[in-house]
Parts: sequence; structure tokens; C-alpha cells
Amino acid sequence: MSIEIRKARTRDAVQIHRLVNDFAKQEVMLPRSLLSIYENIRDFYVAEQDGRLVGCSALHFTWGDMAEVRSLA
Repeated sequence: MSIEIRKARTRDAVQIHRLVNDFAKQEVMLPRSLLSIYENIRDFYVAEQDGRLVGCSALHFTWGDMAEVRSLA
């Protein structure tokens, strides 16, 4: 049962959306629209176990050496 960390692909967007918004329903993180995830898919990494997405995070660079961690689930 190993977990693989990899760059997100566009085909991961729906699963990322579901994961993030499940936590948003619990009021532990902010919701994200599916469009927002598609637009920022290059910022995302995912954790995959047995073909199932079990985690995600995005690192969005703002300027210079500044970045923001987004959607850590």
C-alpha cells in the first residue's frame, strides 16, 4: 500500500474537486470550483494510492520567491 506523489493531470481535476469540496462541506477548508482547479491544475500535486486520489495540494507562486500553499487536503 504505497502512496505515489506526482504532478496533477487534467484528468485528476474532478477527483481533486471532490476531495477539496468534501472538506469544505466540513468547514475545514475553502471550496474550489471545478473551473478554478482546471485553470490551476499545473500548480497541483496529488497523492495516489491504489489508483485512488487520497490527497492534494497546490503551490501557487505569486511573485519573486513568494508562494502560497492552496487546497491542502
